[in-house]
Amino acid sequence: MATAVSGAGPAMDPNNITATHPFTCNTCQVAFRGSDAQREHMRSDWHRYNLKRRVASLPPASAETFSKLVLSKQASQMEAARKATFEQSCAACQKVYKSENAFQEHLYTQRHKQKEAAYRKAHADETNSVATGAMSTGTFSLGETASLADDVSKVTADMKRATVEDKEEDEENEEMKEAEPAVDPDYPLTHCLFCNAPSDDMILNHDHMSRVHGMFVPEKQYLVDPQGLVKYLYAKINENFECLYCHKLKYSAPAIKTHMRDKGHCMIAFDTEEEMLEVGQFYDFTSTYSDDEDMDEEIVDGDENDQEGWEADGDDESDDDAPRQNVYATDTELRLPTGRLAGHRSLAKYYRQNLRNYPTPEERIQRQQRLLESMPAEEAENPNRDPHSRAIITRANGGLGMLHASDAQKKEVAAAEKRQRSRNERVQRQYQWSVEKRANNQKHFRDPLLQ
Repeated sequence: MATAVSGAGPAMDPNNITATHPFTCNTCQVAFRGSDAQREHMRSDWHRYNLKRRVASLPPASAETFSKLVLSKQASQMEAARKATFEQSCAACQKVYKSENAFQEHLYTQRHKQKEAAYRKAHADETNSVATGAMSTGTFSLGETASLADDVSKVTADMKRATVEDKEEDEENEEMKEAEPAVDPDYPLTHCLFCNAPSDDMILNHDHMSRVHGMFVPEKQYLVDPQGLVKYLYAKINENFECLYCHKLKYSAPAIKTHMRDKGHCMIAFDTEEEMLEVGQFYDFTSTYSDDEDMDEEIVDGDENDQEGWEADGDDESDDDAPRQNVYATDTELRLPTGRLAGHRSLAKYYRQNLRNYPTPEERIQRQQRLLESMPAEEAENPNRDPHSRAIITRANGGLGMLHASDAQKKEVAAAEKRQRSRNERVQRQYQWSVEKRANNQKHFRDPLLQ
């Protein structure tokens, strides 16, 4: 049994307490009769709590105060567990809520009140219909009436469930229709697709989108329906909420416009074959077809005209006598009979390059020959040497700078060059010595064990 050393009650004689309770706890300020009680107290939560308070320089808490803290902590934990396991369903709305706050907010919504009123009305009508049916079957026996009532209750429950589900689906469809933005069929083509900035005409609108948003229309020279393309892009942004470049979907038109402006996706995707076919209805590439295909079309048209009129004797002969040319193909190129070269689409970015005024190989060879004929003979022998370049010629050791010098003069010049090299090496060593000397003055620390 523990006895408090000091408390609110009357003062006790310390000598008597020491005599009767020789085992004490200075942290909790309590005394014990035996060592077993003291050791049990040292393992208790109350003692651990007071140890933490002692470290924080706080006075010890009494047993009553610690009990109140434990009870309040347990109550808060139970409340948190109750909220964590909360589950409440709304019969009118056919929804289940895991949060008490969300359920309370749902009860005060206007939509819930309307559904609850409709649910009560439908439930009352079904109850009246069941009661009327039971009264009309009073001529049956008691067992037949009970079975009929069970069947009616089952049918009523199924009808009620089906009615609630149908109403829920209808309301969801209505909400989806209300959430969909009303797209204006008469969309003005002079408004920007990304910021709704108005312009005077469609050309100025395109200039604004190109200058401000970086809008780029691919293959503009083959575009035949620019108005249809703009309307298609407008519907894709404002109806489908889809990005024009990365095809990412958002929940509203302002959100997808913000995404395209922030990411720099204000452009038409025209990289893959699917993306080309998507906007291909607004383009006309018939002018890029080869002559061979045009000839085939003309031949087909001629055959149709011949079928309509009289057939001539020389038709088959002219077809047989037509010259046939070979078609040469490689992995990436196809040489047509007309002489044109068709390349693979993987190299389209190279074929689209417009190299203006670039000379052909024959022109480059002719130009090189004219330059060789116009330059002097010495330069013609070494055409790759730059005429403005300079080179140092050594004088000693048989260099070209001492062609007419005697042997004594050559030895003297060699000795002078040797002295100059030695002087340069000495200067370099002195500079290196000064650098190393400055490095020796860096801070260093002596090991105290070696002193």
